[in-house]
Amino acid sequence: MALKYLKLPLFDDIYYSYSITLEGNKYQLKFLFLERTNTWIVTLKDSRKNTLVSGQRLTPNALLFSDYQFENLSGGFLFTPTSGSDPEGIEANIERPSEFYELFYIYNDTTEA
Repeated sequence: MALKYLKLPLFDDIYYSYSITLEGNKYQLKFLFLERTNTWIVTLKDSRKNTLVSGQRLTPNALLFSDYQFENLSGGFLFTPTSGSDPEGIEANIERPSEFYELFYIYNDTTEA
């Protein structure tokens, strides 16, 4: 087994969504920026638009969704500051995630020997 990091896109719109294939299955990620709390919220839906997780805060440097048991997802999401970013400037610019953050889906790839 090899640990895989799949980099996912981030955008600066206050609300957006996109479809993504993770571990061979299609999912939809929805992102919403809440100005009042200065945080990003993510929702994960399966290909049938069933909500798997709703309203999860994108917490920097925490492996998100790893505590959930999904039928076809074995990993978690990591929202992390880009390397070399100024720690003070990062939090002040959370509303522009594409410039200051990266989002990865991390999982064990069982197809590799």
